[in-house]
Amino acid sequence: MTFVLPFIFSETDTAKVASVSPPRNGSPPANRHGFRRISFSRWAFLLTVLLTVGVLACTPNLAGDNVGWAPVAVQFEGDSAWIYVASQMDGDLSGLGACKSLDLGDDEGRVKLHALKEGSDSGKPTLKWTYPPLGDGGGLEGVFGPPAVSQELGLVFVSAVDGHVYALSTNTGSDTATGSDTAGWKKAARIDPAQEPQPLISAPVLTEVIRSDTGPETVLLAASEDGNLYAYRAATGEELPWSPFVTEGKIWSTPTVLNNVAYFGSQDHHIYAVDLREGRELWRFKTGGSVVADPLLFDGLVIVGAFDKKLYALDADDGELEWEFEGSNWFWAGAVTDGKTIFAPAMDGNVYALDSDAPPLGEPKNALWRHDMASPVAATPALVPLGLVVATVDGKMRLLSTSPSNLEEGEVIDPLPEREETKIKAPLAAGAPPVSPGVGTDLTNLSVIRRYSVFVSSDKGEVRRIRVTEGQDKKELWRYDTAKHEPCN
Repeated sequence: MTFVLPFIFSETDTAKVASVSPPRNGSPPANRHGFRRISFSRWAFLLTVLLTVGVLACTPNLAGDNVGWAPVAVQFEGDSAWIYVASQMDGDLSGLGACKSLDLGDDEGRVKLHALKEGSDSGKPTLKWTYPPLGDGGGLEGVFGPPAVSQELGLVFVSAVDGHVYALSTNTGSDTATGSDTAGWKKAARIDPAQEPQPLISAPVLTEVIRSDTGPETVLLAASEDGNLYAYRAATGEELPWSPFVTEGKIWSTPTVLNNVAYFGSQDHHIYAVDLREGRELWRFKTGGSVVADPLLFDGLVIVGAFDKKLYALDADDGELEWEFEGSNWFWAGAVTDGKTIFAPAMDGNVYALDSDAPPLGEPKNALWRHDMASPVAATPALVPLGLVVATVDGKMRLLSTSPSNLEEGEVIDPLPEREETKIKAPLAAGAPPVSPGVGTDLTNLSVIRRYSVFVSSDKGEVRRIRVTEGQDKKELWRYDTAKHEPCN
């Protein structure tokens, strides 16, 4: 039996956090693709722990092999999009090899970043390039967080399980300068060059840091399982003088940034606020469990869930607790907001809707409403004009009303197209940008086809663009299998 993570057991449940990293020295032998597997005896031990603490029934197997969740990032050019997906090449690649006149035997099982470009009018995309290139047998080992894209720099950034940050040309996928192409780069995230870098699970984050002495600078953040937050100059890969910022636990939470401050969680049970100009800790807040969710900034609050089954709302300025809401299982996915209501999915299968107000003194925080998806939710949902799009780990998708008439159970506007045997764990990507904290988001200049679209990827590398429009069938505009690239294009 095989079982590779991420699969976390909160220390509050008297179990240790299990690493997503491939076992290294003294580990079981790799399979023919180089991926490590946890032995049956180790699995038996973990199973015993789960049975002991009584959480097996409410905890799904979120992983499989150590290759990631096939996360997707989207960059629009008008109504058409570039789609970047990091997924595993799997199955019979002979057709693709014949089409490309390449021997792809060594590519089977490898994880590559696939750059796809839509045709006109949101037509099915075609493959533009992969990194590493097709046929070279190379791979990224695994990717869990969505790539970050900078149109200004002409670079797409990937954080990988091999402990490296990759900056690749959006034109060619190269990590080096070639001719007039944008110069990419590759960095190992580590303090000691003699040590092997630890896996990068969270997504890379692009942000502008403004210093009084040097002015604005585009910075790339990468959080590591070694407990450190690394910061690089996005254009060159040069590490900032203060980097890294050190915590006491593995970091899977993707930082959220506002006004030069990064907010993120750690498996040391803390939520952090760090000034990115000098790497100085502004505050930290201790929770009762590991924090792997991505924080939401809304109404002056940092809103993030933990593995103690609580959703916390902290004052963004000083980290003081404003309120906490208790669910019945872990909060893994990040919360989102439409500018009025907070929507927080949990591993108990519920989507909780809350306002940002603190409850009366001495009273618990209550949800405005909740909807039971009947299966755990690990993927951060997406908002479209018609409502909230939610996907469960087992592939179920629903469009929920953000203002339901039924406050007991919420309101399903429509079920959305599903795929059998599909696992959805990576964040959903909406065609319209999310509500920006403090400034709002103007969607009036975006076309209907863009605003009413959601991009969904499965852990097997299948990407879909789904139309979620009023008065029409909610349907797939296209589907693309990055594992095989069939039909070849």
